[in-house]
Amino acid sequence: MEQSTIPKGKFIWRTLFVPFVLYALVYSLLNATMTYTCLNIVEFDCPLAFPISIFSLRSIEPYQTIAAIALLLVLPVIAYLLSKQKYAIWLVMPVAVLLILGTSSLAGWYVGFDLPITDGEALYYYDAIKINNPLDFIRTYEEAQPTTLLKHTRTNPPGATLNIYLLNQLLSNPRLISVAIVIICGSLSAFFMWGIIREHFPDDERLAGYVSLLLMVVPAIQVYYTNGTDPIITMSSLGVLYFVLHSNKITGVIGGILALFVVSFTTFLFVFILPVLGVYALFYRSKIRRIALIFAGVVALYLLLYIGLDFNYVNSFRVATHIENQVEVSAGLTTYANLPNYIFTRIESVAEILLFLTPFLFLRLCQGFGIAWREKSNLGLLSALAIISVLGMMGAGVWRTGETARLAMFIYPYLLLPVALVMARLQTQEWQRIALLTAVFAQTVLMQWGGIYFA
Repeated sequence: MEQSTIPKGKFIWRTLFVPFVLYALVYSLLNATMTYTCLNIVEFDCPLAFPISIFSLRSIEPYQTIAAIALLLVLPVIAYLLSKQKYAIWLVMPVAVLLILGTSSLAGWYVGFDLPITDGEALYYYDAIKINNPLDFIRTYEEAQPTTLLKHTRTNPPGATLNIYLLNQLLSNPRLISVAIVIICGSLSAFFMWGIIREHFPDDERLAGYVSLLLMVVPAIQVYYTNGTDPIITMSSLGVLYFVLHSNKITGVIGGILALFVVSFTTFLFVFILPVLGVYALFYRSKIRRIALIFAGVVALYLLLYIGLDFNYVNSFRVATHIENQVEVSAGLTTYANLPNYIFTRIESVAEILLFLTPFLFLRLCQGFGIAWREKSNLGLLSALAIISVLGMMGAGVWRTGETARLAMFIYPYLLLPVALVMARLQTQEWQRIALLTAVFAQTVLMQWGGIYFA
């Protein structure tokens, strides 16, 4: 392992300042180019804040600016104190939750916590509050899917709406639902990420806790972890990977079945993880049996749902696909009907994911792939497979309206796997780790301070 001896000035210049300036220039040029192209050359679905699909500026009160500055100042202090405890996961988990709640509250209670759950007549919440019996909801789901259910519900499995229903039954308040999602998904996501890194670097507890905290301050996580089902999807898909890599076989299989069932019952986009695990098993044959048992266990659960409640998952998927295709045809969004829109929204989707990653982590990601290639690391393989899977879904036409930083938020843990490799191999000094953490969080605070990211 190589001890980092980069002088402080060069580290800040190379790792923080230069990537930030280059990112700012590239994205400014990209925005100007896309806007000009849309207005003067060929029309396509081009958001004003390209590549951010949904964004609006908001009025800023003085107290919100003070709160933003306070968050920026307190993070390095917290990180320093956590470093003294080797980034113990039992401390990282509550800190991660509090940071998400803190940045989300910069816009106030309504924008930060109400809006992600209740804004827009097609959201899951408005179907969830109509449910009288959750079992009847599942039993009649296929019948109601193309007719009485709202847009978001009908194009996803019933779990997406049932998650909100269950939380609403317990809390009866959209704001509290948002807070509960942050607490549950934030804590479990931090824990799962810690476990994955710890499994790969069993002798470096400090690294596992640090990378876990680094994931939780990424702008995409901070901005969208109050938003209904997407945090649940990210958390449970990360849980699948955690249990696949878990050292205990029984825990790995049982936990993997539960995590994969949760994510597949919440979104049809869970198919993202199937080629990732399938190809991974070909490289690491010791995992074939466990992955096969997990898949078989989930299939068995859906067979039980079919026998007990007459819910056909495959048929529901077909209905959702048909509905999506009808919407795209009527809006002229199909690939052949509007090729320019297809091409430019693919660019938008990739650019938005990288924007919400931050330039600082993008640099580390590139460095990490270089190390992973030389070492034939399984972390690099998992990250590469995840990226290929998401790009394949984009190529197939998924996410035609962008919003990938939210809808494809499950990709971010995979993007941090090569970053962990960099941090481990370079053995960076503690002040460098805190500086990187602070830089990533600074972009998050800036974005949360000035914008609204929900329709």
